[in-house]
Amino acid sequence: MTLNSNLPPLLAESVFGAHQEQLVAHAHDLSMLTHARGLIESFQSQDFLNVDLFSFQQRNNLYECGVQALSKKRVGILFLNGGMATRFGGVPKGVSIVYRNKSFIQLKFEQIRRLQTQFKIQIPILLMNSFATYVPTQMHLLEHGHFGLEDAQICMFNQYSSKRLTPSGNLYLGSDGQPSYYSTGHGDLPQALLNHQVYDFIKRYKIDTLMVSNIDNMGALLSPFYVGVHLFSKQPVSVEIVTKRSQDIGGGPVILNGKKVLLEGFRMPQETQLKSLFGFNTNTFYLSVDSLLRHAYDLKFYPVLKILGEHQQIVQFERILGEITSLEPSCFMLVPRDFSRSRFVPIKNQQDVAAYQDQIAYLYDL
Repeated sequence: MTLNSNLPPLLAESVFGAHQEQLVAHAHDLSMLTHARGLIESFQSQDFLNVDLFSFQQRNNLYECGVQALSKKRVGILFLNGGMATRFGGVPKGVSIVYRNKSFIQLKFEQIRRLQTQFKIQIPILLMNSFATYVPTQMHLLEHGHFGLEDAQICMFNQYSSKRLTPSGNLYLGSDGQPSYYSTGHGDLPQALLNHQVYDFIKRYKIDTLMVSNIDNMGALLSPFYVGVHLFSKQPVSVEIVTKRSQDIGGGPVILNGKKVLLEGFRMPQETQLKSLFGFNTNTFYLSVDSLLRHAYDLKFYPVLKILGEHQQIVQFERILGEITSLEPSCFMLVPRDFSRSRFVPIKNQQDVAAYQDQIAYLYDL
């Protein structure tokens, strides 16, 4: 297993200082730093690549295309594993139990192992952790023998971290009088790939495409078909989009000043009616490694207001991976959300665990 240091890389002090200056200048209105500017329009059906519109023969061809790409190790799978499961007892989400004593990571790894056995291939795996999840994840894998996968095919590394600020732009200090650190978001991925151990791992396997997904989305299984759809699109970036439901909170695809992009909810001006937008971001991507490296330092940081404990307001500057759609031509796949084929089964709390047991069992052949 390729291991980066469990010590998180800190953002440069110059970057942190710039964040402080921005916050001081705009503390009265953070929307000046976050809201998108210009004309925002909803996606229409023709703006998506609807995977259900492929014919039976086309689906078979795309599946075979995906198998070939996986067989050549051109495609790696990367799990965003930086989150702590505060609603699961304060442990890293990836090692939490989600189905009959099996963790999120275990189910994901076992599905990869089945694919490897089926097609007689090896699939490179990357885990982007935070400083809070790195060691517990490492121990979880070691204790369970990497769930039957080879040590050498797994690469673990950390995303970046920075210091929290008060809404007025001062350094936030915890109860111990020390700075309080946080991870700066999944948009760290492009820059994190420059870490020499991660870069060497990618070059050793000759990976040119990464499937990236949240560790807690149980619908985001690695599938030759969807790999094939991405390659068919001939775009450096593809993102899986599902139809939006009333309970969905977050961003989705919009047309911003004539360009198709993903836009997070907090970046949408108040006059934009989120409920009227068609499509919801699953945070599952297929990304050209070259594009990620080309934009290693290009994803912007945005201030996000958070609550620590019961009432302490703090500000974290975070990067968002979906912003890469504003920098590269992108394909927006409209993917299923029904019980048997859903590509989006997010598990955010214990109620979700209970509610989705049957669907998890179906999707993972349990």
